[in-house]
This record gives sequence, structure tokens and C-alpha cells, in this order.
Amino acid sequence: MDDISSLIEAMTQFLNVHNELAQKNSLITTETIAIFAAVLSFIGLVFTTIYTIKQNSKLQNANARVEWIQNVRNVTAEIISTYSASLNEDDPKKLEKIIVEVREKIERLILFFGHEINTEKEIDILDTNSNEGKNHLIVEFLIKLSDEFIKYYKNVKSGDLSQAEARLDYVSSKLQDNIVGIAYQEDIEIDGRNYTSTEYKYNEETEKEYDDAQAKVSEIKRFNEELASNLVKLRNIIRIYLKIEWNKAKKGK
Repeated sequence: MDDISSLIEAMTQFLNVHNELAQKNSLITTETIAIFAAVLSFIGLVFTTIYTIKQNSKLQNANARVEWIQNVRNVTAEIISTYSASLNEDDPKKLEKIIVEVREKIERLILFFGHEINTEKEIDILDTNSNEGKNHLIVEFLIKLSDEFIKYYKNVKSGDLSQAEARLDYVSSKLQDNIVGIAYQEDIEIDGRNYTSTEYKYNEETEKEYDDAQAKVSEIKRFNEELASNLVKLRNIIRIYLKIEWNKAKKGK
């Protein structure tokens, strides 16, 4: 709008000068009035044209942003829904197909966020006030998520969890045959009846086997649980990001 103000100011100065000359020479004629009216009309036309262009530009920007928001929302929903379903899939062939399909969607989502220069400034990816600096963090998160689900597929294909659980069951069955003493014992009363709680001490080698087998099962299950948590985090990341972008769109930015 500064350009318009400058133009109006210049036209006003021109009219003032012209008016002063006309008054000095007593030449306020029909021609002078016509020129004055034409200039005012021209100023109004310029103002209206520039204002319309700027308003149309704002509208186009807002529409483009809304379309972008809708595309990101749709692709993200597909990724989360499909990945969530894959966590309950134990058929390696079906799971492989799912992973490939979602990988393509993740690549598409990465393109939506484009290239952004990474800065040393610490950015909170869940910041509810600004999206500044978030894009590269979102891209990194998506790449990591994709890699983790590929690892999950490999775990399912190789039967890591079922093998680890079978190993734990086997080692557990050996414990009773490898008791070497009592580590702790306590008498307790439950509902008026006395019980003895006993914690046995096992052969050191067998106990280590059991601890290792249990740790392996816990590690795999924890990894699967983290995948589910990361899907929730992805939902929150995109939800917050799009809310901020939507507020910008409403302002025509």
C-alpha cells in the first residue's frame, strides 16, 4: 500500500500546483475541471486495481495453503492407519507389502515439507506457537519412523519375538532343576491363612540364561511399543503444525 500512498501524494501535489496556477491566472475553466476529474478518476482506478490484485493474491495464497493442509492431513492419516494395522500383522508377505506402500506415502509426505536449512537453534517439534524450523525435524522423524518399521518387518520375518519367547519358556522350565538354595523367605498372612513366600537361588549359569532371555523378550516388546507411541507422536506433530498453518490461511497469508 506504500506505492499507492506515494502515487496519491504525487497526484495531489500536481493538482495543487495546477490549481494555484489556475487561480493566479483566473483560468478555472471547464477544461481545468475536466482534467481534475480525470486525474481523480485515474487515482481511484489505480487504487482499486492494486487493491484487487493484492486481495486476489491473498486469496490465492490462502487457497493454496488450505489445499496443502488437506493433502498433508490425508497422507498422514493413511500412514498412521496403515502402520497401526501392520503392528497386528504377523504374515511377513502381507507386512512387506504394507511397508512398501507406506514407504511411498512417507516419501510423498517428505516432499510436502520440502527442503529447509537446518539451524543450530533448538526447535521444539511440538511447539504450538510457531512452525519455524520444524520442517527438517519432521523429515528426520519420518525417515527414522520408516527405518524403524523396516526393522519391525525384519523382526517379524525372522520370527524374533516368537523365538525369544520360546527361548524364555525353555530356560524357565530349567529353573526348578537348578535350585541351589533359598535367597529369601518370608511368612505372610492372607485372609487369616499363613503362607510362606520363598525366593530361590538358582545355578548362576542358568539364572543368567533366564535373565538374558527375559531381557531379549522385553527389548523386542519395548521396540514394538515405541513404534505405536511414535505413531501417536506423528499424529500430534502434524496436528499442531496444520493448526498453525490453518490460522495463517484464515488471515490470507
